[in-house]
Amino acid sequence: MVMRPGPWASPRAFGVVGLSLVALLAATRPARAETVLRIGTVAPEGSRYMKDMRSIGNEIERLTDGQVRIKWLSSARLGDEKVQGATLMDAHGQLDGAGLTGVGLALLVPEMRVWVFPGMFQDYAEVDFIEKKYREEYAGYFAKRGLMLIAWGDVGFTYLNGTRTKVETFADLKKRHVWLWTDDESAGAAVKVLGIISDVTSLSGLVDWLARDKIDLWPFPPLAVVGFGLQKYSRFMSDMPFTFLSGALIIRKDVFDALPDEARRAILAVGRKWEGRITKEWRAENSRAFDAMQKQGTKLVKWSSAERQKFFQATAEVRGDFARTWGLDTLMRRISEDLDQFRQARR
Repeated sequence: MVMRPGPWASPRAFGVVGLSLVALLAATRPARAETVLRIGTVAPEGSRYMKDMRSIGNEIERLTDGQVRIKWLSSARLGDEKVQGATLMDAHGQLDGAGLTGVGLALLVPEMRVWVFPGMFQDYAEVDFIEKKYREEYAGYFAKRGLMLIAWGDVGFTYLNGTRTKVETFADLKKRHVWLWTDDESAGAAVKVLGIISDVTSLSGLVDWLARDKIDLWPFPPLAVVGFGLQKYSRFMSDMPFTFLSGALIIRKDVFDALPDEARRAILAVGRKWEGRITKEWRAENSRAFDAMQKQGTKLVKWSSAERQKFFQATAEVRGDFARTWGLDTLMRRISEDLDQFRQARR
């Protein structure tokens, strides 16, 4: 006897049964949990900073198969960095992480105050040397404060932009009023011991004061000048690096630790991958922004080697007093000695 297949075995019937089985399995399989990390930053939407940070977020989402998604709160939507830092450290706040400059990082991790001290670094080679030597140590400082250091980068050196007049010497600088960001407590304390007069406002206050011609000098990285749309207020720009602004993407440690193992590994891998990339590219963008500002009318003010040395020597002489104020004299001394040895080796 020849057995004939039943109707269930027909291609059409099997397709219906198969699809029904797939649908049933899909309906009964537990959905993968999705975690949305809310990350704040003062970086303006549309700026190079935000374009790269969004790329980092997209890669994290892709590598975690959608388990982790980043919701960016850009353009200082939640306030300047001091406010964002306080919000981040509030377990019931609106942030799980932040992309901060060295200014905001110093408010959360006091050891970062060493990095933002005026005249601490003279060029990128020095920055790279100290970053390589101290990166893991600093990751420990972040962890001690309940933060995970995901990616380290740099916003760039700040240069003195002049709205009314140029400043070519350290003596001239001490006669002028220098705008400082309200959040930058470290710079405020530093310029005081240096004998530099300062006026402080928020970032939005800076824009308002520039529009009303109330500011003489304001330190800003070239890429940030362009990114914030402030190049029209920069009539003069010195070529002497005033401060160095590092930057970092951080996530609150309890939030990070609650993620699945594979998600944590993916986030750290993406952060490490992008560290070198954004450092290289943002430095190149700062250089291009420097050139673009000059083409648009900003006049470059060159400081002589002698005047540069006066500034760097003056800052070196007061580092110890500054560091003791924050209980960072041992760390400041270690880094300063390492920098001195590095400079001697380069001569």
